[in-house]
Amino acid sequence: MKFNPATGEPTADKPAGLGKAPMGIRGRVEAASKAHAPAPKGKGLVMMIIGVAVLGALIWDFTGRGAASQAVRKAHDDGKRPVPKQRPDGGTPAAAPRPTPTALVLRIKRDGALIELPPEAAASMLSQAPADVRAALHGKILAGIVEALRAGADGRQVFEAAARFQEGAENDPAIQQLILRALATLKSNDAAPAAILFLSRLPNRGGALTAAALDEVIVDDSRPLHVRLAAANARPDTPKPPALDALMKSPATHPALVDALK
Repeated sequence: MKFNPATGEPTADKPAGLGKAPMGIRGRVEAASKAHAPAPKGKGLVMMIIGVAVLGALIWDFTGRGAASQAVRKAHDDGKRPVPKQRPDGGTPAAAPRPTPTALVLRIKRDGALIELPPEAAASMLSQAPADVRAALHGKILAGIVEALRAGADGRQVFEAAARFQEGAENDPAIQQLILRALATLKSNDAAPAAILFLSRLPNRGGALTAAALDEVIVDDSRPLHVRLAAANARPDTPKPPALDALMKSPATHPALVDALK
């Protein structure tokens, strides 16, 4: 703002560059478009504060703690995420741990008394028994293994013990019962390797009946690889069915399984 000494009245400042502006409406419009009102004092500071506040809000929401992010996440997960059951006191119960199998104990009759021994102690007792009673004691140990299996003992432990005492007792009635139970146990991924171990120690590895049961495990691609490998390595030396030949030729078959079947 300037003061006109001739009239004594203030005159408005002329914007820079307007002295040579063309006359007429067009010139005035162009001049007005180039004129800028001065920014209010303190406006830059206010805008900076607002920018910092907005940036902080964006960071807060981006980390998932803001109301907007929580609302989106809730809408996305609603109806899809299982809701854990609540305890009566309002807490969430922890997942139940898988129980550890109880150590196998064999109940053996000896000298008119019933004794309980782990398989390792029974094996030591058998090795130290006099030759004239060793066969009878062997049969009693095998009977104790069958009894433990019937009582619901862990199948893996039972057939690991049976494989320990199998040799030299092929004609014992308990062995025949264990063979049938081992064939049924092949369906369990947990106990199948121990059952396969027991079957592999039989004369001729169990013959054609065992071979047919193991073949079903080998060709089943839903079974774990280590179970299929154990079955392939324990398979008796009998002619392979067409399914095994096709499995060996398939490029999708694991090389280790192909090698085990050769």
